[in-house]
Amino acid sequence: MNAFTFTSNYLPWRSAQRIGGYVTVVTRYSVARKTPTGPTKRPPTRPLVNVYTPFSVGSPSPDLQHIVEFGVMQIRISWPAGHLTATLEDTATTTALEAALPLASTARTWGEEVYFATPVSPALEAGAQQVVEPGTVAFWTDGDALALPYGPTPISRGDESRLASPCNILGRVDGDPRRLATVHDGDPIRVERA
Repeated sequence: MNAFTFTSNYLPWRSAQRIGGYVTVVTRYSVARKTPTGPTKRPPTRPLVNVYTPFSVGSPSPDLQHIVEFGVMQIRISWPAGHLTATLEDTATTTALEAALPLASTARTWGEEVYFATPVSPALEAGAQQVVEPGTVAFWTDGDALALPYGPTPISRGDESRLASPCNILGRVDGDPRRLATVHDGDPIRVERA
């Protein structure tokens, strides 16, 4: 599980237990929807975000610090000259991709982008983007392919990473995405859970 802290002024809820003078409230959020799920609602199949909110008993401060653990998926992408891992968020496309793992494909390059066909055909999601940050893990629905830009493509304006068309955003490459420069067109490529 990955964890980080952030501040918010919402009132946490769901369940609480007394722990040594502090109350820890566990609030479950869907990563994709970023909205609370009520206790009577059926949770999604993928893990939710657990928000642990420590505060002293009494009047809580409007700015509470939260420790968040994301139920995310990590994948490993391998090719003859190297490999990398990527962390994917909880989306419908990620769920479809996860069901198809492990998968083998053939790498294609397009400027400073590596892409390769997959056996899944998800729909274009709300929030799809064409211009992304280098290292974004995207899914090109027009070609049923994962797209991994690490720099400009032939249609980029300046140094931007512009994909062929809007793509579903799945997550990010862990570490330096320029390692993808060692992928050659036609290389065998494998994707599996890390």
